Amino acid sequence: MNAEKIKQIRKELQLTQAQLAQLIGVSRNTIINYENGGVIPESKVVLLKTMNKTNKAQYSTFDQDNEPQNIVAENAISLIPAMKAKSEVHVPYHNVDFAGGWSSEQMFSDRQPDFYINNPEFDRCDFACNLVGKSISKVIPDGSIVGFRIVDDWQIYFPQNELYGIITKNDFRTVKLISKTRDGSTLILKPLPSAEFSDRYKDQEEPVPVQFVTRFLQVIAYACFERLAM
Repeated sequence: MNAEKIKQIRKELQLTQAQLAQLIGVSRNTIINYENGGVIPESKVVLLKTMNKTNKAQYSTFDQDNEPQNIVAENAISLIPAMKAKSEVHVPYHNVDFAGGWSSEQMFSDRQPDFYINNPEFDRCDFACNLVGKSISKVIPDGSIVGFRIVDDWQIYFPQNELYGIITKNDFRTVKLISKTRDGSTLILKPLPSAEFSDRYKDQEEPVPVQFVTRFLQVIAYACFERLAM
């Protein structure tokens, strides 16, 4: 489902971005991100498709003056699957930039998290931290919180051309679209910048020897937050 389709569904249902956000259990900023081309989790795609198939007539009625009255909240809420009162997801979040500001030994051993994320979208993540930078801003906005899963035995196999984070022997860290050369000896790291930064990262590919990588992390989920007050 693309950004234009989401806008179309929302407008047909006569919903504001805030109303749609409330109905599918996300923030308004997340809806804005979806409508600007951000990645949409499969669970939200299913819910939006279900809402789109529902007869539009169910979402409106008329008041005593024969004026249309939006009653989306009462009808659409029945489409949302019941959630458990208490989330079983407890992903440690570290308020540091993935690219720097911490040592690998601290992150993967005795470092205490700043808090725990219990959003179901972060299920299967081993930890989460900040991602600052614009090299993959076409998919993940600068400053997002990103959830990672540690991948073991990745040297044998991993699905290629997907987003992964790597940590090298000299403690360099980056998140890129990663594939492997035919002989399996080198990883190819490709940026995915948004349009305004495409010239900066044009044709930039970074080859990294497999033996130089100490940790391989799959990107599972991300979230965007906006501070409204100081």
